[in-house]
Amino acid sequence: MRPVFVRVVNEDLTVEAMRIACPTLLLWGGVDGETPPWLAHRYVALIGSRATLKILDHKDHYPFTGTGAHLCALKIREWMQVNVDA
Repeated sequence: MRPVFVRVVNEDLTVEAMRIACPTLLLWGGVDGETPPWLAHRYVALIGSRATLKILDHKDHYPFTGTGAHLCALKIREWMQVNVDA
């Protein structure tokens, strides 16, 4: 099982990211050690102007846990008001 896990987490999603054609919100933990913030900036560059990145300070790889759930919901709601309701 470990070889499958290693292959999955090391998969290069460059081509798939460049194919994203719709407005996209990326919520990223500012202290994420598994997928660090530099990776978020890479995806934003690949997706282009369709991407919005929100770095959640003091949040790790699971920014949606604990009080982070409310923070994520707020960021999603704000983004949707600009990108969906417009």
